[in-house]
Amino acid sequence: MKKLLALTFVFSIILTACSQSAKTSPSEETVVPIATNTVEVAVTPETPPTIEVTATPEILDPYATISTDKAEFYFPLPQQEEWEWFVLSSSSTVENCGTCTLTSYKTERVWSVRVNADKPYDIDVKCANKGNESPQTGSADQMLKTCEASIMLVENIQSDGSYETSSTNFTNISFSYSNGGVLIELSEPSLVQALYSNQPEEIEYYYTLITDFSDPENPQYDYQELNVKPEYK
Repeated sequence: MKKLLALTFVFSIILTACSQSAKTSPSEETVVPIATNTVEVAVTPETPPTIEVTATPEILDPYATISTDKAEFYFPLPQQEEWEWFVLSSSSTVENCGTCTLTSYKTERVWSVRVNADKPYDIDVKCANKGNESPQTGSADQMLKTCEASIMLVENIQSDGSYETSSTNFTNISFSYSNGGVLIELSEPSLVQALYSNQPEEIEYYYTLITDFSDPENPQYDYQELNVKPEYK
């Protein structure tokens, strides 16, 4: 009986030890919660570089459009970034420039349209140094803002192409820098209506541009005569 009790006691100890060993088995993982902190980081997006794009104007051929109330005449300009003006002095001379006379006006550039309405008229845009201004440089638009427009009556046309002009009271004329050139707009009712009624097949364009100011006392120029077929609207 004592042996049986002893065996029972030993067996009970063994069972208890196995039970404790099973509870602490390394195969069972203990999950330990880990505290986390969320950090917000403000990210500033990169600003793309600013790229300046200069639009190149569309260069057109010379043209003339005539309607019942307005006529437009367009001269393309040489494409250059910088222009010079007020370079010619009172002593500067420009000779043999076709039918034009530049010396008395110290004129540096002329765009002229000969229109045959009831009489022949010259529609002129002239850039001249009338007040002995200091030489300047800038864009074509800036250069044109120093110019003046006029409508002159053409008289005494000679066989060699020479002629005389006299001033008129017509003032409905304007001009601007447009599409890389000079756009002249005539809105004088009597001239436009006469021009539209006659509908000439061609209109005479003249222009004189000083192309080289390196010697202001003897500048180089480009003189051109063109016949432009107008479009009637």
